[in-house]
Amino acid sequence: LGTREQEEFAEALYNMLHGKQQQGFEAQVELLRRKKLAKWTLLTVIPSYSKPKRDLLIKPSTVKLIIDKLELDLEYKPQPTWNFYSKYRTQINSMRKLVDPTLAPSNTAFCGFLMSEL
Repeated sequence: LGTREQEEFAEALYNMLHGKQQQGFEAQVELLRRKKLAKWTLLTVIPSYSKPKRDLLIKPSTVKLIIDKLELDLEYKPQPTWNFYSKYRTQINSMRKLVDPTLAPSNTAFCGFLMSEL
């Protein structure tokens, strides 16, 4: 990314973390898409570390397994979208509240737990 694109990405990431989440997410997708870098893992790794109890890391193989085994009413697509991210995040956050906190100190840990148990 060039200097201007880096600044735009930093602003979009800031919005994702601290402001208008949807706007920030979609701006990141658009910037990264231009360079063919709009990948779920790349888009979600920083938010998953910054806000581990709110956001989550989207690893395609894990997400597809969780959706399939738990029969969630979601359809995974390789192209990142806010619609999918927000719905999947809502599902994970809802499920995480139902288990012992030691099994789910963060969304990433909870998804790892689900992956190992499914």
